[in-house]
Amino acid sequence: MNNRKNRNLRVGRKYRINRLCDEGTNVVLVVYEDGCRLEYDGIVYPSSYINSLNNDIVHGDIEKVYLNGELYNQY
Repeated sequence: MNNRKNRNLRVGRKYRINRLCDEGTNVVLVVYEDGCRLEYDGIVYPSSYINSLNNDIVHGDIEKVYLNGELYNQY
C-alpha cells in the first residue's frame, strides 16, 4: 500500500522554484490521481499559484486542489 495516500506531505520551501510561495499565509493542497497529497504553505497569490500547477509525470493528473482547507472549484 502507498504510504502517501490520505496523508499530506508538506513540501519544504527550499525545494520550490515558484516565486509565488515565499511569504504568504495561504495553504494549497494538491491531490493527484495516485493518491499523493502535496501541501504547499506560505503562498502569496493562491489563484496564480494554483493556475501554475501542472500534472505530474510520476503522480498523474491533478484530481483536486484545496485552498486553506476548502475545495478549489477550478479542478
